Amino acid sequence: AMTEDLVLDPHEKLTILAKIAEQSESPKDMKDYMKLRCATGIALNADERDMLSAAYKAEISELRTAIDTAHHEVEDMKLKNRVMEAGYARGFAFRVGTELSETCTELIQMVDPLLEKAEVGEPKTFYLKLQADYYRYMAETPYAQGTLTQKQLVEMCRTAYTTALKEAEFQLLTTHPVRLGLALNFAVFQAESLSEVSAALETARMARSGALQALEGMPEEAWVDAAPLVMQLEDNIERWMSQLDAERRQQQEEIIYGESPAQPKSH
Repeated sequence: AMTEDLVLDPHEKLTILAKIAEQSESPKDMKDYMKLRCATGIALNADERDMLSAAYKAEISELRTAIDTAHHEVEDMKLKNRVMEAGYARGFAFRVGTELSETCTELIQMVDPLLEKAEVGEPKTFYLKLQADYYRYMAETPYAQGTLTQKQLVEMCRTAYTTALKEAEFQLLTTHPVRLGLALNFAVFQAESLSEVSAALETARMARSGALQALEGMPEEAWVDAAPLVMQLEDNIERWMSQLDAERRQQQEEIIYGESPAQPKSH
């Protein structure tokens, strides 16, 4: 072990420790090691970029679930006229929301210096997408806006996605998973945060058709990375088309349809 340590750089050790934390299902430790890894100032490779994303995604998913549950509890208590309990649930939701906005902001700020040094193409697109996704998590999660307004967050999110899409369109193939994941998430942002379902449909359709055309006649391996994202795009396209059809029917017949559409998938 001593001889191996002599040839390992500190940043490599941190990556190994982050992998061990991931395998041990300890996202907080994984996140802490990846923060230290980023602080070394040495560019992250593709594997390390994925690890950085996974570490924060695990924590954010947990916080979003907690906020979602507390939000339902608030609404439920209000309906039952249990004002004090609704207040407690709201207080809890705000506390978790603050933690979520601080975690998102931490990652967005941490990515800035990485972005400055990032090579064009996949690294740069990956970081721009990451920042856009984390602005979106703040914008679309109740109680998680932090010091910014919903409107400010939505605008910052739109700018980040637009910049990332420009980079992807110039530098990455239409079948590249980062480009497909970006289109998938931007379309969800258009539908959910901007309520622009037709625009979301257009974004998703263009990404899907671009990938399918490029994959024609390509070896089966090319499908492996792209297929799950293409399938998610297709699911969302189907859902949004149904939503628009239902809205058209509702307008025409003035009939109110009961259930709201299922949530679209993002990556």
